Amino acid sequence: EGHGVGIACLAVQAPVAGVAAVVKAAPEQAGVASVVVAPVTSGATPGVTPAAPVAVNVSWPAKTFTVPVEVKLAPQEAPAPPAGGAFTPPPTPVPVAGGFSVGNTVVELTVTDSATGAPLTRFQQPITIHLSAIQAGDTPAYSHDGATWTKIPRLSSPDLPAGQQDGYFLNADGSVDIFTLHATLFGLLTDSQAPTKPSIDA
Repeated sequence: EGHGVGIACLAVQAPVAGVAAVVKAAPEQAGVASVVVAPVTSGATPGVTPAAPVAVNVSWPAKTFTVPVEVKLAPQEAPAPPAGGAFTPPPTPVPVAGGFSVGNTVVELTVTDSATGAPLTRFQQPITIHLSAIQAGDTPAYSHDGATWTKIPRLSSPDLPAGQQDGYFLNADGSVDIFTLHATLFGLLTDSQAPTKPSIDA
């Protein structure tokens, strides 16, 4: 009693590394789904500190969806090597244009109609995918099939321009916000032609 009526926002459960998050939301609800992408240890370079786990949150404002939905955010991780050994042959990074390959921070965002199970691929408002850290030389990208990746353009401010389906903003603390109007695979691309350093378009 005594509480005012406001826009509902769904509670967030503490994420577990490598475990998908599933959140159900009504059109009038804002919400958040959170996952942790564990570091990949296969093929680690001796003397190089492995990357720390990356927290990934997807959040959306009220009225982003027109029907009740189920939002699923699933970490996509490289396979672990066999116990006590290594891959034979070692796994090959997925190639992308410009000498980039897929890094180890990849998530799949799926939004489905709660009543019919039909996928929703477009939203009424941009949703935000927040990555807690980005390594030097990495750039955000998306893919519809996990093989062909498209680099996401960098934004000069944390707002998605009208008519643009996605963009990312690099925060002062080293985290990244991806703003998007579609659901698919999102991740970080890393330069696969070292020592050449990739350039990130402003």
